Amino acid sequence: MYCPKCGRQIPDDANICPYCGVRVEHRTFERGSARWLVVYGVLWLLTVIAYSVPWAKVDGKVFVGWNFTMPFSITYVIGMLLGLIVIIVKYRPVLMTIVAGVLMMLGLVGAAIGFGAAQIAGGLTGVKVSWEAGPGWAFILTMLYMVAGAYAARKIPKSRRNP
Repeated sequence: MYCPKCGRQIPDDANICPYCGVRVEHRTFERGSARWLVVYGVLWLLTVIAYSVPWAKVDGKVFVGWNFTMPFSITYVIGMLLGLIVIIVKYRPVLMTIVAGVLMMLGLVGAAIGFGAAQIAGGLTGVKVSWEAGPGWAFILTMLYMVAGAYAARKIPKSRRNP
């Protein structure tokens, strides 16, 4: 298990952290940290789902975030991978969550630029281009992930002590 104060790994049967001296309550800490990890995982999963719903229609063809915003999808994917690292490795969870959220937001900005370019090209060629609900959901869920995810990440024990 991990110390709730310093984040170092301590023996499972320890009542006091040998590194910082804080008293450790076994059941409360373990249940609480697992609960926050689940909350974090759900927030992360919602950002994945938001990128998978319709983002735009171009001449009747539906595009989701993955195939509409290239190359900006790469920043969103990197952000999601950082979030996955937090879930699996639990390394620097707050910092990684904020960086992941910023990268995801850059992907959304890229989507807005791509949509603007598609609107211009569609206007010039007579192709109908329409914005769907996906980017709005992705924006809302990414903001929720950055704020609530960073809060939840504070409650997740770290795998290493932050310097």
